[in-house]
Order: sequence, then structure tokens, then C-alpha cells
Amino acid sequence: MELKSFRSFFTKLKTKTILLLFIFALAISTTAAELQVETPTGFETDLLPFRSITYAGECPGIGFIPEQLKARFKSSSTTPAPGRKVKIMNVTEGMDDEPYPYTNRKYDKGKYSERFDMSIAKKHRTRSFSVIEGDNEFKYEVSENNAIIEQDSFTAKVVINDGGVVERNQVCTSRLECDGSGENRKCRTVRSCSCS
Repeated sequence: MELKSFRSFFTKLKTKTILLLFIFALAISTTAAELQVETPTGFETDLLPFRSITYAGECPGIGFIPEQLKARFKSSSTTPAPGRKVKIMNVTEGMDDEPYPYTNRKYDKGKYSERFDMSIAKKHRTRSFSVIEGDNEFKYEVSENNAIIEQDSFTAKVVINDGGVVERNQVCTSRLECDGSGENRKCRTVRSCSCS
């Protein structure tokens, strides 16, 4: 083989290899599903930003701002249609798996699933979907009339920024309670305090 022919062959092979690697990388980076997360500043994809507040004083503890974020699910390969639902489970290492946190949502119209609330926790809750700090791994199943038509997994990142220390003391209220009537009526002031 002549040197010129060899160079031409090698250049073509190199170009095809680069093209195949690019297509392979594109296929790997394409996720089948995502979460659209509503934040105080707009919308994020697969990113859940929280701030942690450390409470000091009479009512110590840790809280998160916001307490919950609203999210919606979207699959790039299966669009919403009548009779469709999606079940999402958080199978991240460190989560309580008895059962894993999960949510069942309608996936029957528009571009996204029905909205759901997400909050920081390690176990299943009935009112919000639990996530923890770092990369969260989700498995999902899209079903149509109770038959699974797509199942896969995806990840979303939970970021918790330090919101500082805040003094939190008890809030106290007083109310008058009375028993009896007329001359037998006796009243007393009842004081109750709680952390709000």
C-alpha cells in the first residue's frame, strides 16, 4: 500500500472513530427522564435547591427553606396521554427502603406529570416525596391502563446551602376558661406555649 493511500485510509478511519465516539457520548448523556423543579427564582431541571436554617434558643433544631419544592416529571420518550400514570421511587443509598420513598402521579395531559411536593427526609411520607442531599437516584414506571409501557432511572441533585443561625423561642398565648354559671362561675387564665 502506498504511503498516500495509507494516510487517506487512516484519516477516514480516524474521522469515523471520532464520529462514532461522539454519537456514543451523545447517547450516554441523553437522559430518558427529568424533573422540572419550581424554585423561588424560576424553574430548574434535575436540581433541587434548599437552604438549611439552624435554630437556637428555646426551640432548637434544623429547618429547611423552602420546606417543600414543587416538581413535575417528564419523559423524553413517552409523552402524557389519557390513562397514563407515573410512579417514581427514590432508591438513593441511605434512604429508608421499607418502602422506598415513592409518589404516584397522573401523566395524562400536557407536557408533564401532575405536580408533587418534595422535601428533605430519609423515609417515605404521604404528603411529600422525600429526597436527601447530593445525587438522588430515581426509578420510574410509566403505565397506561395499569400496564407498564416504560421503566428506567434518572438522577437529580439536591443542594443544601447554609442559611445561618436563627433564634427561635416559644410563642405563648393566654386564654380565659370558665366553668359553671351565675354565682358559681369560676374563671382562670390558661397559658400555653409552643415552638412554631
